[in-house]
Formats: sequence, structure tokens, C-alpha cells
Amino acid sequence: MPDSGAISTDASEIRFAGFTLDLRQGRLWGATGDIPLRPKPFALLGYMVRHAGRVLSREELLDAVWPDVIVSEDSLSQCVHALRDGLGQAGPMLLKTVPRRGYLFDLPQAATLPAGISAGPMTEESSPYSPRQSSIAVLPFADMSPGGITSGS
Repeated sequence: MPDSGAISTDASEIRFAGFTLDLRQGRLWGATGDIPLRPKPFALLGYMVRHAGRVLSREELLDAVWPDVIVSEDSLSQCVHALRDGLGQAGPMLLKTVPRRGYLFDLPQAATLPAGISAGPMTEESSPYSPRQSSIAVLPFADMSPGGITSGS
């Protein structure tokens, strides 16, 4: 029977748009069987599905998937690309880029989520992730050329 696109759940499985995301086993599968995902794209998918219908900023997604590590937005972009590939033709329709705002996991109908999972906006108090801290590393410059710096006169 075709899936309407809405999310349906039991304690550990989330079903959406013909896919099943098993949070306990760390698996995603669709009509063609298992869809292999590396751990970070899987974590990103789990977070996005639980917050479907809401634009998620890049910063929020970085905090959710890499809570104790500072990574570039390129890591997030690579995960989004891996997810879209894994979801096949449905990928671009489900996982949308919202220019200058972030990403949206878009489903046509409202979701019912397992107990204890909030689909609403996360606040600092309700988030299981610590706030992201910005940092910068300043490294000394060293002349690595053979013979060192020479004067151009």
C-alpha cells in the first residue's frame, strides 16, 4: 500500500514516504531494501525527521550532529548530499535547501512522533546538546621555501 508521506512511528521506528528509519538498530530501508548510511548522515536524518516541517539552521544541525566537535559547514553539506543520494528520487523532495536559512525535511502531512521526542523548536533548556562555542586557532607563519625569504631588490 503506498505511503501518504506522513510520519508514523512505534517506539523505535519512524516511517515516512515509503522509508523506515529504525533508531534502535541504526538502519534505514525503503522499497528496495537496506539503504547504507554512514553514522553522521544517519544522525542527521534522525534529527531532521524528528523536526520535520521546520526550517533547521545550519548552526542547529551542526550542534545536533557534531555536539562536541567544531566542523566546517562542508561536513554538513556532505551529509546532506549523502542523504539525498540514499533517499534516491525522493531525496531532493524530502530534504530541501532553504537559501540563507538552512534545511527543511518536508513531508506533506503532520507527524506523530514517539513519546519523548518533540517536533517543536528546541530551546537551550530542552536541547540535549550543549550550545556551540566559537573558537579560532592562531598559528605562527613559517617560511617553508628552500633558502628562506629573499629580498626582491
